[in-house]
Amino acid sequence: MAIVEVKVPQLSESVAEATLLQWKKKPGEPVEMDEILIEIETDKVVLEVPAPQSGVMAEIVQGDGATVKLYGLVAAGADQRIDVNSLQRLDGRASTSDLLYLSALYDRAKAIFYGKIRVEPTSHGTGSYQECRNMLLSKDAGADPIPVLEILTNDVVRCGHGATAGALGDEELFYAMSRGFDRDQAQQLMVHGFFRRVINELKDEHVRQRVLSAVRPRIGNIAEMGVLA
Repeated sequence: MAIVEVKVPQLSESVAEATLLQWKKKPGEPVEMDEILIEIETDKVVLEVPAPQSGVMAEIVQGDGATVKLYGLVAAGADQRIDVNSLQRLDGRASTSDLLYLSALYDRAKAIFYGKIRVEPTSHGTGSYQECRNMLLSKDAGADPIPVLEILTNDVVRCGHGATAGALGDEELFYAMSRGFDRDQAQQLMVHGFFRRVINELKDEHVRQRVLSAVRPRIGNIAEMGVLA
């Protein structure tokens, strides 16, 4: 089977950063020559990369030294049930993959997170971490994080996970309430601060505002409280 290299167009010096948005095809799917195969978002435009020839997508391979950051936010309430599954697969040399998933759960909402890190036997010197934190904002809310590590080689720099699920502490709320906020406002501040770990990693202002707009109906708008959102 021939291996065909898909080349990204040369980016101008004015482009500060570029992010792979999506592959338009999955392994096993047919591809026509010049069919759009990849979308790449820069701080200027979205680039479409065509397939250099016709064929079948065999496998999507990240090269040596690849770095992948995965972020997730969940704000759920009422009787919502959220199921999230993730797979971090590491291969090649000196590649890294880190995941940060945060949820704020109200009312009777429940979130189940199943995340697997698989370190392939052909990999060398990879690093990976999976972090899942769940904030329970009601005595009836629940979270069930299920981390799985599948390490098939001894040549690993790091591979680990951290998972928690718990309610806000009274001391944390008291600290905010001592600044003049009522209990509900203090909770809003805590949730916004909690989510900032992901929000602050979103470098694109348009994407950041879209994410904030999506979660505000559930977590509130602290700008209305006189606090910068």
